[in-house]
Amino acid sequence: MKYSNFIFFLLIPFFGFSQEAPSLTKNLELKLAIGQYYANINYEQPISKKVIWDVGTSLNGFYLDQNENKKTSFGLTSNLKYIYNRERRAEKNKSLENNAGNYIKVGANYYINNNVFIPNFMWGTKTNLDENFSFFAEVGIATNKEFLIPFNVGFVYSIPVFKK
Repeated sequence: MKYSNFIFFLLIPFFGFSQEAPSLTKNLELKLAIGQYYANINYEQPISKKVIWDVGTSLNGFYLDQNENKKTSFGLTSNLKYIYNRERRAEKNKSLENNAGNYIKVGANYYINNNVFIPNFMWGTKTNLDENFSFFAEVGIATNKEFLIPFNVGFVYSIPVFKK
């Protein structure tokens, strides 16, 4: 039962649509991210003008277990991103493509191979390099029976699925 609820929780953004009110974010975006310790394929669905639901899969090349062993694992991710400086970026004529901006991210990762669930809280920034390429950096806190401080740096290739 709990697994079906978890899968339903991950699929909600695919069945929901953002409101028709003018938004500074893209409507739908599929992205491939390669970071310092991971690679993932995610789907971004705007929920409101400043909130994005980011859901997808990841291949995590580094996390610490209780014995501080480095592991590689396939996982599922689900995050809510609150982009808090969109209007200021628009006023300064900075690019808003690919949901660029500073954000606070709350979410969780579930690693299937090891049956590990890691909730996390991150602060991040995303800057455009090109029409489809972006650079991102994130730092935050997480827990896996121990206190973790994840730090991610990487690049994102975004594919707009639908644009208004």
